[in-house]
Amino acid sequence: MKELLSLSNATYFRLGKQVFKNLNWQLYEGESWVLLGNTGSGKTSLMQALCGSLSLKAGTAAYHFLSPEVPRWQLPHHIHLVTFTNRLVDGPSHYYQQRFNISSKEDHTLTVRDYLQPADTESNYFRILKLAELLDKELIMLSNGQTRRVILAKALAATPALLLLDNPFAGLDLETRKALRSFIDALIHSGQRIILTCTHATDIPTAFTHALVLQDCEIIFSGKRTDIPGMNNASAPFIPDFEKPRADFTIAVELQNVTVAYSEKKILDKVSWTVRAGEKWALQGPNGSGKSTLLSLINADNPQAYANEIILFDQPKSSASIWQIKKRIGYYSPELQAYFTETLTVREVLLTGFTDTWLVPKTVSAEQRNRVHNLLTWFNKQDLLPRVYAHLSSGEQRLVLLLRALVKNAELLILDEPFQGLDAILIEQCKKLIDTLSNTLIFVSHYADEIPECITQTFHLNTPPD
Repeated sequence: MKELLSLSNATYFRLGKQVFKNLNWQLYEGESWVLLGNTGSGKTSLMQALCGSLSLKAGTAAYHFLSPEVPRWQLPHHIHLVTFTNRLVDGPSHYYQQRFNISSKEDHTLTVRDYLQPADTESNYFRILKLAELLDKELIMLSNGQTRRVILAKALAATPALLLLDNPFAGLDLETRKALRSFIDALIHSGQRIILTCTHATDIPTAFTHALVLQDCEIIFSGKRTDIPGMNNASAPFIPDFEKPRADFTIAVELQNVTVAYSEKKILDKVSWTVRAGEKWALQGPNGSGKSTLLSLINADNPQAYANEIILFDQPKSSASIWQIKKRIGYYSPELQAYFTETLTVREVLLTGFTDTWLVPKTVSAEQRNRVHNLLTWFNKQDLLPRVYAHLSSGEQRLVLLLRALVKNAELLILDEPFQGLDAILIEQCKKLIDTLSNTLIFVSHYADEIPECITQTFHLNTPPD
């Protein structure tokens, strides 16, 4: 078989620090590879190395499917890395709550039509991914599934010689995952070269024949996917001892015929739901059914909450300020990852969980320091505390933000797809932690095996009719 790509004793650096040492790996024509490994094992970093984002300091990296004249600085023009973690809309003029605040959106807010070039809309993938219906939709209003369709269409329209997909299934409901698996299978059968990272084995498309397993930025397995050895499932050392907050309320959340609409498009239509103190709920529904919008009403991120009948902690929502509400809620959403981009350390990011903002508290108590340390000790990741958050792997960043939601031990815990990008071992550790620490809980996941054992009730949302 013809060799397509080979790494020979390849040593890569990022910002002057060694990431990989003496990597050896060969890919051949007809093979499709998936990268596997625990959170922080180096999957995303290896993709960054392949597309030229890391510095090759020793050894060789040969791309036999490219012309020998292509310099390393031009690799990103031929090898496209799609991470699905960055916002489609960047810049200081956009903030987290703006997604839900229609009155603050300016006339120049970008739409899908603005984001895609004319050539993108003429590609065959534009039709296959059914993007015509989204052209005039604002980028900040797209659901997870819609965002992935737009990103994939733009990447494929550029006809990359090699497409690198970093955890594309995270945050997608069951039907959307099935459709995406079929789409990726079809791409591979059509001749598109793809390397994929994945955290759930059941999500790996059938066309992938080989697997590379990483641990601590070293290759521990390389071969046929069917020959992957069992992963070590070590248990965690102890449960952090947090005293549960004493509930001084009967009703945590009560929604009465809640309706939310943007530009006459209903996102929620006459939704009623009651969550009582101490209850543990799973909130479920397909992508686009309004789960994130519903949670934004509870977490004081959506101004349309004041146009609806909502009770929080036994009081009408209108009777409390935004910060009075946020003080009583621990909140996690995957979208938060894009808003911690400055040079905060992991310790500082975790401490912002006590302020309910992006700001580190001016004074930190001994109890707060202990909570931060104990949470990371549970995962045996105390070494992350002094590291810069922006330099962590995507999975490590998400773990830190999940722990940020837990750190203040809030009366109501809202976790919106908290396990995206985490490996199976970390997910089990997180579930045990949530079972132990959570008081009143609302939990969102598209994977049944991710639901913590403490969950006893389910509320299902359906997509409102057009």
